[in-house]
Amino acid sequence: MDAKFAAICLLLCGLLVSACSSPQREISSPADSIAPLPGWTQTYPRQLGYEFGVGQAQVFGATGSAADLATERARVDLLSRIRVRVEGETQTSLQQQWQQGQEVALNETLQQRARSQVEAVTLPGLRTRETWFSPDQREVWVLVELDRSAAQAELFSRWRALEQQMTERRWPEASQPFFTRLRQALPLLEDLAAQAAIEQTLDFLALGPPARPHHQAVIEQRRADLAAWLDEINLALRPGSQGADALTPHLAAQLTRQGFAMREQASMQLIYTLELTGRERDGMTQQQAEGALRWVDEQGRTRLAVQRSARSTAADARLAEQRAVAALGQSLAEALLDALFSAPF
Repeated sequence: MDAKFAAICLLLCGLLVSACSSPQREISSPADSIAPLPGWTQTYPRQLGYEFGVGQAQVFGATGSAADLATERARVDLLSRIRVRVEGETQTSLQQQWQQGQEVALNETLQQRARSQVEAVTLPGLRTRETWFSPDQREVWVLVELDRSAAQAELFSRWRALEQQMTERRWPEASQPFFTRLRQALPLLEDLAAQAAIEQTLDFLALGPPARPHHQAVIEQRRADLAAWLDEINLALRPGSQGADALTPHLAAQLTRQGFAMREQASMQLIYTLELTGRERDGMTQQQAEGALRWVDEQGRTRLAVQRSARSTAADARLAEQRAVAALGQSLAEALLDALFSAPF
């Protein structure tokens, strides 16, 4: 018994000595296992003539998607650090050529359509300078930079190209038919809107406007011509079906608000129809209003045609009908202006 006890004690002592003599594994703290962030994540770099922005995103799935999100946030950060706001719309100086009145309203309305067709101006000289992923691939940081000199040079170049394009566009003669002149002249508004967007971007970057146009006199004359031609647009409203006169006050109000002149005798007529369909359900009346509108010139030819519908629901059937007709009138007037701006006459 004593011999067995002695053998067991000897074995335990051997294991203890072996454990003590084995090299020990160091246990690192979480702080030791995380790589330090780049300095630019805490303090923006400083470089003459450059602006910087920083963005961060968590990685959930594809690293590329997270990097794209961080890049977008970095761009927003850069723009938010520039002191001038980019929001708001820039009116072209065409408005200054006209007297206050319906001509100005129509000018502003057409300019809004022109601006809606001009793509947002991208910022040249804006690029990603550095992308950093954490060692565990759970976080990404992006640094973007904007070269102000490169941005100014590129924007000036685009602005001057538009100026040249305006002078080279085919310009109609005053003796040509109205719709021919209008079709050829309206692209000038798109050019002016594109120039205004560039000027707005330059102002946002506090880079200053381009030099005065080399062809200023030509462009100003074309603006004046366009203003005079738009002033020729006068309309007469003509119901074209039974009950369509219910649309008349709504169409007149919307078109007058958009700048069109309404007259009893006019060279251009708007002929419109109205069809109403109603049904009752659970004590409510649902009214459907469908309408068509044609723009007919002095020769009796249909130049534009649009169709729209509107719906309203109310407990009172008469109220539902009135609301549906009013909404249809607004929709038809807006559709007419859209077609006027874009249709190939």
